Amino acid sequence: MKTARPVLSLPAPINCFAAFLCLILSAGLAVAQDVENVFIATGGIRGPSKEIETGTIHISSDGKRWEPVFTGGLVKDHFTHGTDNMVRALTYGNGRLVAAGNKGIGVLTSTDGRNWKHVAEEPGEGPGGFTIAFDGEKFLIPTASHFHVSTDGLNWETTNMSDQLRERHGVGPWDGVGHVRRVVGQNGVFVFAGGRRFGATADGKTFLHHEILPPGEKRGDYHLLAGNGRFIFLSEEGHQTSTDGVKWEPLVIDSSVPEIVKSQTSGVWTGEAFVVQGKDAVYRSTDGLQWEVIPVESGNPDITTAGNGFLFGNVWQAFRISEDGGKTWTQIEQEIPARQVYFFDGEQMIGSGGG
Repeated sequence: MKTARPVLSLPAPINCFAAFLCLILSAGLAVAQDVENVFIATGGIRGPSKEIETGTIHISSDGKRWEPVFTGGLVKDHFTHGTDNMVRALTYGNGRLVAAGNKGIGVLTSTDGRNWKHVAEEPGEGPGGFTIAFDGEKFLIPTASHFHVSTDGLNWETTNMSDQLRERHGVGPWDGVGHVRRVVGQNGVFVFAGGRRFGATADGKTFLHHEILPPGEKRGDYHLLAGNGRFIFLSEEGHQTSTDGVKWEPLVIDSSVPEIVKSQTSGVWTGEAFVVQGKDAVYRSTDGLQWEVIPVESGNPDITTAGNGFLFGNVWQAFRISEDGGKTWTQIEQEIPARQVYFFDGEQMIGSGGG
């Protein structure tokens, strides 16, 4: 027979505190469950000016039925390509979802995927950019001239990178070097790319590596992937791979058809494997070096994310999913004003974007 344990009687104030603590913990668990295994789409709505006047965020549990959870306001003054309200990219780190957009949006944060708040007191006053990533410790939003770094997504430190550009290349950020439009991070290193530039940083304050194309040259379609300790730079001019973001080697995904490289400019790290789109095939690799070829039978969108057992691809407002590893694709009925789609499993954000 088990001996009955004595009942510990707590004073009323402690009892009240314990009950309050349980309530808070329960609420926290509910929030965590609410934001697990969801697709999140970032983008914007075109207005009379034909530019993005209203930024949007939608969420979905199945990738087929979408719910709007954020709608940004109109840009009232000085509307330009750089100040519109597009929500351009999303990441997760240190318990917080963080989205980056143009200056009309700036930085948004959320802990539940549904309620989003501007970091700046007034939209347009804080940092903003085309892309964002988390390297395991901190967030980075790189722009043409300034890099913004934060550990919590709320408080940001800004570094002007113009002097380093001039020291390395003899040009400033507005002398044709251009914007940073994509960034990925892992293991304390960020790799970033733009139409003419390509580099890496560990702290968002100094370049580990930085190169620019010669004047007059401009990079075609490109994409960045990071996973399993490896970076992959997909480019229609030729792919590269690196483990540290500094030393890069050529990467050939399909040697049987050399010209196919021009179509291999989108993909995703699923958390288990790299998946890259091709013209008539999808390529899969766990190490980023040896690739399995999966012939595509119907449809073939830009691959943007993966989750809940299927791949996800999109063109503007048209989402497509594949439930057989990329062999066949079907388009969902609902149109969403999205530029990029991500999958959040509760621990990591799957998908990288910007641009």
